[in-house]
Amino acid sequence: MAGLGGGDSQDHEESDAPDFEGVGDSVALGRWLENEKVIRAILQATTARASLRDILQDSLDILLETSWLRLENKGGIFLVGAASETLELTVQRGLPQSLQSMCARVSFGH
Repeated sequence: MAGLGGGDSQDHEESDAPDFEGVGDSVALGRWLENEKVIRAILQATTARASLRDILQDSLDILLETSWLRLENKGGIFLVGAASETLELTVQRGLPQSLQSMCARVSFGH
């Protein structure tokens, strides 16, 4: 009886965790664990703040602290603007004022 634990090789529970077996997989395991921590921290940020801007700022700060995004401690999050063909820079960290002004509103595809 497939699907009811009858021993069929396809009757196993899927795990979200990848299968890490070799020594070379330790880097992949470390990245996977870090990604899981980032996701958890962002989820927690969504419950801790009342405003969308605060949630987005906390999320950006969390993302910029990850090891694979640490080249420069700067970035931004864009949301679709009131004019649905534009993206608006909603929160940012470390962007120069000139870039903030230039990117305040960006048309799709630019």
